[in-house]
Amino acid sequence: MTRTPLAAALPTAQIEVGPGVDPASLDHALARLRALPGPCRVDSLTVRLTRTHHPALPDGILADASAVSEGRTVRARAVAKCPRASVDTLAARLVTALARPR
Repeated sequence: MTRTPLAAALPTAQIEVGPGVDPASLDHALARLRALPGPCRVDSLTVRLTRTHHPALPDGILADASAVSEGRTVRARAVAKCPRASVDTLAARLVTALARPR
């Protein structure tokens, strides 16, 4: 049995927060998105958290992600009232998108 070092199993993750988003949300976002329970291995992940300026949800947080898995790029978005809920919804959508066949 061969073991893969934990650091090698984790994707390269880049998470950015925009103006008005609490930087403390980075810890939750990093932990949640690095532990995606998907069938595909994620090689790299880019996530952006920004405030929405839509009148229906003026205090909403938009989470936008691009993941590269086995040479395929997958995108997902989620909007919620707080960064934590936005990241959790985004993670669920990424898992669904990664599970779709090519």
